[in-house]
Amino acid sequence: MIRVKEYFDEKACGYDAKRKKGAQAGLVAAELDDALQLLQLRKGEKVLECGCGTGIYGEIIVRKGCNYTGIDISAKMIAKSRKKGLRASVADMHTFKSRDKFDKILISGSLEFCDYPKKAFSQCAKNLKEKGSVVLIAPRFNLAGLIYRLFHSTHGIQIKLFSIRKIRKIAESSGLRLVSARKPNTLTWAALMRR
Repeated sequence: MIRVKEYFDEKACGYDAKRKKGAQAGLVAAELDDALQLLQLRKGEKVLECGCGTGIYGEIIVRKGCNYTGIDISAKMIAKSRKKGLRASVADMHTFKSRDKFDKILISGSLEFCDYPKKAFSQCAKNLKEKGSVVLIAPRFNLAGLIYRLFHSTHGIQIKLFSIRKIRKIAESSGLRLVSARKPNTLTWAALMRR
């Protein structure tokens, strides 16, 4: 995880602008649309984002009237989130424990960077209210996913790819059930899980 933290600290400056350009912009927009549809945010809900980065989702979640908390291992990403006025703190998904319980949890583009995805997901899910839901955006095991993995390997990072079977197992091991899964783009799954 040290290399992942270093990598995202390096990328924090200009991260938002980069995600709004070229082919990446289309991928990001499709993921964002599906994530928000699956979250079905309601005013006043408590929402946790695990791996919040610079707060791209956080800004939208707050505008919808939700109480937002973001965590990320990159201090520089968290600094960008805080500059946007978001409640965000440096924390590792593998160990994060909140005093609050959340109605919704979003894990978008971060589980693949975890050393132990099942453990990280399970720890995040422990922060969920009894009838809460989790939305996961994660790379698929396909050609686009393999290219994505190769890209990160050139930066010294080994990411994980996910089949729907693997996502279902991760959900079930945390006491959740997979409700639905979509393919927002050529790279990712958008999966909804509930208690």
